[in-house]
Amino acid sequence: MYVLFDLIDIELLANIAETKSFTQGAVLSHLCLSAASKRIKHVEERLGAKVFYRDNQGIALTEVGKTLYDGGRRILHQMDHLVDNLQDYTQGAKGQLRIFAPTTVSTEYLPATLCRYLGTHQGINVDLRMRSSREVVRAVGDDTADIGIIARSLCTDGLELLPYRRERWVVVAGFSHPLAKLKSIRFDETLDFEYVSLPETSTTQAYLNEAADTLHRTLKVRVQAANLAVLCRMAEANLGIGILPESIARQNAKSMAIRTIPLSDDWAKYNMQICVRDLQSLPKYAHDLIDLLGSEGAADFSSTFDETHQDRPREESKARHHRVAVQVR
Repeated sequence: MYVLFDLIDIELLANIAETKSFTQGAVLSHLCLSAASKRIKHVEERLGAKVFYRDNQGIALTEVGKTLYDGGRRILHQMDHLVDNLQDYTQGAKGQLRIFAPTTVSTEYLPATLCRYLGTHQGINVDLRMRSSREVVRAVGDDTADIGIIARSLCTDGLELLPYRRERWVVVAGFSHPLAKLKSIRFDETLDFEYVSLPETSTTQAYLNEAADTLHRTLKVRVQAANLAVLCRMAEANLGIGILPESIARQNAKSMAIRTIPLSDDWAKYNMQICVRDLQSLPKYAHDLIDLLGSEGAADFSSTFDETHQDRPREESKARHHRVAVQVR
């Protein structure tokens, strides 16, 4: 196959396009200006079209140049991953993983997983950012994130999806709350009761507010809790009910006097998924984390949903008031 250009040409074109300067692009590519100009000229001769044009504001890519730039950037990105993979077999893996996930996933599920992962991957740094599922999809699609986790069904055309966790929303309430003896409840029925909510910036809270809005209702928020553990403490003290993923509710129920009541709505059961742009192009250390996420998610689902629904009564001392930080409205 006849090759029109090499990696040096691609990197040079990208550097010139991003700096909007032949001189600066040449410096970044470790070339003298004459050598850089000659390389771009040869690329244009082989393509039979210009890749740059000049105007009053400097230089810019032509349509042909934009196509070459976009494809070239992907090639350079894949080369970076190839080098990362080779390091796994030579001097040890070194690199960074950019992970985007919703608030609950970032604060409740990922910390323990990442502790285990980083314990065996000493040379890897993780940049974890909390984003809504829509923002996660967008970040993975434009290559801002290497790995994303989404907690709802969205259009993910062009991305690869892998299973992470199966979850369902449940209501948490104190033992003496009117809802405590129910085996299940519809979401609209909970709206007659006072709530303990999460901060408005939480993706979980935003989702529940959206669900209430579709019913032309609003949550009766009495107390706003800083996180899910505090929310459960407030529910235990009968300051209101809360809604959260069942696996997290059951973890808190082991040390608190709270009941978990599943929501019966169809949307209350959902699948979390791992999304990536191109699984094969990711380095080995990224595959290691994805494998760990999938295995831990499946194990947690089995241990949570194989249990019977009804929580065992706690000692009466568990029902005492706890000192927690909250924002009261």
